[in-house]
Amino acid sequence: IDGVEWVLNDAGLKGKPATANMSLGGGFSASLNAAVKALNNGGVPTVVAAGNDNGNACTKSPASEPDVITVGSTTSNDSRSSFSNFGSCVDIFAPGSGITAAWIGSNSATNTISGTSMASPHVCGGVALLLQEGIEPGDIAGEIVSRATKNKVTDPKAESPNELLFVGPIGPTNAPTPAPPTPAPTPCISKTVIVEVTTDNYPQETSWELTNLCSGDVQAESDPFPSPGETYTSEECIPSAEYTFKITDSYGDGLCCSYGQGSYTVTYDDVIEKE
Repeated sequence: IDGVEWVLNDAGLKGKPATANMSLGGGFSASLNAAVKALNNGGVPTVVAAGNDNGNACTKSPASEPDVITVGSTTSNDSRSSFSNFGSCVDIFAPGSGITAAWIGSNSATNTISGTSMASPHVCGGVALLLQEGIEPGDIAGEIVSRATKNKVTDPKAESPNELLFVGPIGPTNAPTPAPPTPAPTPCISKTVIVEVTTDNYPQETSWELTNLCSGDVQAESDPFPSPGETYTSEECIPSAEYTFKITDSYGDGLCCSYGQGSYTVTYDDVIEKE
């Protein structure tokens, strides 16, 4: 809440063009809702994640605050992500499953992860473009929803708006010069393994490694995960061999069940080998 108030004082009250993304959430909090409402209504359009409980976003904060823009998650085929919260407190959906983005560790690090925390920044980027074109902060929420693609989301759930983020030109523009064709990605000529981990309440305790039993080398591994209740997906192209997958909880109490509903799935060449 102190951080939200700082942004309000630094940007909103000084008239700086700004938007805020909040990829976070928890149980209902009237004080947090009041803080983000003040930020949004103070001139900083505020975008928040709906949450990843496959439940009603109206039970979460800041997702339940009516004045902010609450974002649910979709998959690459425009269906609601299985984890995404839903309901009347959601304003719009945006891509949030299997999103590759910058990551910790180095200036070039990336990771492919899933969650409404990945969906809300897409909307926040759209808000920034609208601000750049001179749309007033108070008109942003209506504008972003009015430009959304209608009735595209599969299984949005009851009371959810069927609105999918669309970011297009703000006004008439010249047709862009076509870019040269993008080279096709190098295919994986060995085997593909996909590791999907949903963290419990203590994600820093969890990590995994995949060991090649032929060479003894660790073929792929994860760092401890940063956020609770998020789904993290890693796709690796590996040599054809026999492997051992080891997932570790450093505290020793496992991913389930007393401290959050964590889980994992290992898929090897489209076959689920372990879950």
